[in-house]
Amino acid sequence: MLFMTLVTLKHAGTWDILSASFDEGAATFSNRINQFIRVLHPYLVRKYIDEQGMKTAPAVSFGEKKTYFSKKHGLYGHKVEGSVAPNDLAINVTNCAVGSTSDFEMFKANLGFHSTHLEKQPSDTNVSANDALRDKFLSQ
Repeated sequence: MLFMTLVTLKHAGTWDILSASFDEGAATFSNRINQFIRVLHPYLVRKYIDEQGMKTAPAVSFGEKKTYFSKKHGLYGHKVEGSVAPNDLAINVTNCAVGSTSDFEMFKANLGFHSTHLEKQPSDTNVSANDALRDKFLSQ
């Protein structure tokens, strides 16, 4: 019976083809194999499957283990935010932060720099602002 069951599980054909290999009818063969698996299953579960319980619990929480993992990029490491001017020059680079820090949190920490550099400088008075929002944002 064990050999017949192993052949059935390995080849996974139709019951007609598998039963022909052992010179039996398809219905008889399928009932015999299914009954043998039902009898064998509890023994195999007891022998090969252990209850895990808490014996393999992690020492630290999941969030602490993934400190340097950035889900957005799928990488481990540090992140920096770089501010680039229209002429492709980097005008500011933040201090590095752990990979799990969100981009928005990094931007909020760097908001002072962005606000300062968005304001119009005295040398920018000759630049015309023809946008629809020029009345709302006079200093930018």
